[in-house]
Amino acid sequence: MKHARGFTLVEMLVVLALLALIALLVGGAISSGARSWGAAHSRAIGMEDMLALDRVLGDRLRQALPLRLHNASGAGRRLAFIGTENTMAFVAPMPEGLDFGAYSALTLRYTDEGRLDLTWGEAVLQDGRLRTAGTQRTVTVLENARSVSLRYFGRAAVGADPQWADTWQPRPFLPDLVEVKVLSADGVDWPPLRIRPRVTAPAFFDGSGLNGSGGGP
Repeated sequence: MKHARGFTLVEMLVVLALLALIALLVGGAISSGARSWGAAHSRAIGMEDMLALDRVLGDRLRQALPLRLHNASGAGRRLAFIGTENTMAFVAPMPEGLDFGAYSALTLRYTDEGRLDLTWGEAVLQDGRLRTAGTQRTVTVLENARSVSLRYFGRAAVGADPQWADTWQPRPFLPDLVEVKVLSADGVDWPPLRIRPRVTAPAFFDGSGLNGSGGGP
């Protein structure tokens, strides 16, 4: 009667090594798949946030008014649009359905907490000056951003070639484009969101109404 032959120590070690190699390969594939899914998920969330930002900010900015107002000193006029790398202030018509004012003064600001806040309220034009009235409202249009930067494209003066600038003050025109660049908290660099105001011609307010022909300083 013959005895069944068992595995030798060398054969057992070879089998264990092969099993370890297979486990390593499978684990790496699962980890890579999880990372790919996580990156795709972050990009999808970023696209949703970008579309939401365009709906809220883009709707108002595309209706920005090129008002030229009297300076506080009374000397000269200034455009009712101020832009820096992380803030922007402008004037637009009130949203439809809100009848308590003809204009709204809006301020977009990136905060140290990683939020992009849009504050707006009723704006009243009196004697060529813009005055805010009533309750100011703030809505957070973006959260958990590592950084947000704004740029502006347009002409610095009549006859000048348009170019990109980090600030927009003082200028005789509204910018042709406003660019919003976002770096999310998890390091995803969004594609730039570019918004074009519908009105870019110079205009001013002379105390009695809007004049689209442009006015002197």
